[in-house]
Amino acid sequence: MNVLLIYQGEFPREERIEKTAKSLAANGHKVYLLCNDYGTHRAREEAFGDVHVVRVGPAFKSRKLNRVVKFPLFLNPLWIWSLFRAVRKFHIDVLQVIDLPVSPAAVALGRICHLPVLYDMWENYPEALRGWAKQDWKYLVFKNYKVARAVEKWATRRVDHIFTVVEEARERLIADGINPDRISVVTNGVDLDMSAT
Repeated sequence: MNVLLIYQGEFPREERIEKTAKSLAANGHKVYLLCNDYGTHRAREEAFGDVHVVRVGPAFKSRKLNRVVKFPLFLNPLWIWSLFRAVRKFHIDVLQVIDLPVSPAAVALGRICHLPVLYDMWENYPEALRGWAKQDWKYLVFKNYKVARAVEKWATRRVDHIFTVVEEARERLIADGINPDRISVVTNGVDLDMSAT
């Protein structure tokens, strides 16, 4: 299968993505990654280990302006268009979205293209936003944790399967009414081969 990982940050490096790609490749899958680029990388596409990286390039010279325009605000048209192009170009069979901000775009495209959508939940994103808002008012205004929590409930009911990193996250989703059969715990263990590099 051709798997498209969808990540709101820049890459490289992000060890969990590399471990995911390594595991998928070892099982015969072709792995692609759609991620952001705020002006750091020259290549729009490149191979990095087991993953073929596709970057949503900067629209402006200003890194700050790019961060605003390209923030994956749940249904950012730039992200939906970039996702659609990647799905068509690489004949993607499954979408695996990493964390909350890009999950609605992945769900929308999954419906349009009739593709399964997996949600790799690295953290309790709404609670992280709540904590950050105590230290920076911009998080309360622009990244409101109550909105994030509502989006999380919406997305988790619509994806085909969810991966969490801890059992507590699985239990929280079950309390939200998610079928336990749709949740798997995949811990973030150390890959000694990667740690050596």
